[in-house]
Amino acid sequence: MFMKNKNDFWPVVVTFLVFGLQFSALFLPLLWSFLASLIVLYACGTTAAFQHHHGHCSVFKKKRLNQILDSAMSFQSGITPYAWILHHNIGHHGNYMNQYPQQQEEKIDASNWTREDGSVMGRWEYVWYNRVRMHERCAKVGKKARKIFTKYVLFRRIHFALVAIFLSLGLFVGGWMGLLSAIIHFVVIPQMMVLFVFETTYDHHSGLFTDNKHEASRNILGTFYNTARLNLGYHTAHHIKPGLHWSELPEYHASIESNIPEDLIDSDYNFFSAMGKTMFATKASK
Repeated sequence: MFMKNKNDFWPVVVTFLVFGLQFSALFLPLLWSFLASLIVLYACGTTAAFQHHHGHCSVFKKKRLNQILDSAMSFQSGITPYAWILHHNIGHHGNYMNQYPQQQEEKIDASNWTREDGSVMGRWEYVWYNRVRMHERCAKVGKKARKIFTKYVLFRRIHFALVAIFLSLGLFVGGWMGLLSAIIHFVVIPQMMVLFVFETTYDHHSGLFTDNKHEASRNILGTFYNTARLNLGYHTAHHIKPGLHWSELPEYHASIESNIPEDLIDSDYNFFSAMGKTMFATKASK
């Protein structure tokens, strides 16, 4: 079998079904393409979570297959291959409890939620602050991870070249309406998803000033959420053992749950809250 873990089979299927729908939309009338984009947009919440997990535990045994999968997901999440490794695995996981004000030569979290004076950012300030600096921080981490950064730059260029091809194809097939359809699926949706990824991560850690790993993350135990987001709700477990496959996180969470403060565990996350926080939210949920 090409996969390291059989539990990755269905997420891979979903990823390529979504990509297939995105590509097929270029050949549909604009109205149908727009309706397809609503399905794509919601499904991208799952594929973005899967891309995150893929960055920690690669799906396939063959490097080339992993790169193809990551590239397909980049058209859904807006996050190009190797960006998760640089920005998230190294820049965030290695420093997520390090927030401003900076202590001596301490490295600050690549997804910091504090301002330089140590005050906590609001939700959308955090989202835009980190979105604008994402490439800059990948480059900063890349100074000490040159091989990964070189691959990141290469696949970033490939990604944008393919986006240009899809836009051209849309224009060729459907004229200006086809171009608009391509823009919706390969520009608008991915860029919306990058913002959604940061919006989601705001709740994971914001406001939690601590040096205790059991007190540094919020957890969501709802079944629907963790089915749709592939156990991303078991966030303390994930940060303590980031290399643990997502399918094993519930079991590990159960072994450490007694060490996690009750106010950092949400057991009642329902269907509607699982779809994402309101645009008007300003505080991290507890």
